Amino acid sequence: MAGLFEETERLKIRFLRAYERLHELGRISADELEAVVDALDRLDELSQEELARTLGRFKELELEQDGEGKSRGHQ
Repeated sequence: MAGLFEETERLKIRFLRAYERLHELGRISADELEAVVDALDRLDELSQEELARTLGRFKELELEQDGEGKSRGHQ
């Protein structure tokens, strides 16, 4: 069971880093980032529908790519 908990925590960290990067790039607002942080903190309390509604609204975001396939902001 500890393995599942640890894997869940690693996934949360990866999600947080990804959304923090979107915020740094100006793709999401501070309020939107806070909503993601809150949802991930309360992951066990949220239904699948609530989680999908919170995180799903960012589904359409795509990082703009330059000609070499690198995300803007990464040199």
